[in-house]
Amino acid sequence: MTTRRAIRFTRLSRYPFVSSLDLCSQAFFVGDPTITLNVINQCNHKVWAAILQNSGSPTIPTSGFSLKPGESKTLSVPAGTWSGRLWGRTRCNHDDAGKFSCVTGDCGTATVECSTGRFTPPVSVAELFLNSSAGELDWYDISFVDGFNLPMSVAPTDATSGSGSCSISGCDVDLNRLCPTELRMDHKGQTMACKSSCDARAVPTSCEPKSYSEYFKNLCPRARVYASDRTSLMSCSSLAYDVIFCPSSSSPANNSRSSPANSTG
Repeated sequence: MTTRRAIRFTRLSRYPFVSSLDLCSQAFFVGDPTITLNVINQCNHKVWAAILQNSGSPTIPTSGFSLKPGESKTLSVPAGTWSGRLWGRTRCNHDDAGKFSCVTGDCGTATVECSTGRFTPPVSVAELFLNSSAGELDWYDISFVDGFNLPMSVAPTDATSGSGSCSISGCDVDLNRLCPTELRMDHKGQTMACKSSCDARAVPTSCEPKSYSEYFKNLCPRARVYASDRTSLMSCSSLAYDVIFCPSSSSPANNSRSSPANSTG
């Protein structure tokens, strides 16, 4: 097992989704181990994965690729500190002019690569802060704050010595099947995504644990569903992570759970 090497580090003043934490910068010695992301499609349909680094993080070789059912792709994250987001796009195609677009998760670049774009809600997102230096923790979660389009999970597979929960974050429930009518994003008669109450109301400060978000949190307790939700933020020291689309078959029996009535959250 590869051992993380000690490095000199400085402090960042703010982190996009772990604002209360002091986290390390990108200073590192040559020879530090890299962290691998194994992106796996267990859906019964094709998914176009997208990955973008946060400002200040080094780039990785690709920012977009397709995965057929059962396919996977391994990405190497640069040594040191890297943070970014990974999500899946669905119902993608090229039009007659060669422009690439997706019904959900589109990044607006008109190509499979997302290089300079960002996701279009509603979309499920893996949020990652990875640190390959000795004794430092990685932080990760699956976020539905920007809505939901696919079940997703992220979990460490090569934990090294150190603290942290090393638990799975995410949800294997297909929330599109259980989405309240007023939050559905339909395409050709099929619900393709479920808006978050934050996006539907266009008032981000209202994204707190109220009726809608409590409903989704009960269905997906290990996913982040509102802005101040930290219960699904996991930590670990690992040199490999699995990011899975459709981590297991979503049971139709889950449809027996009723959606909130007269919701205000």
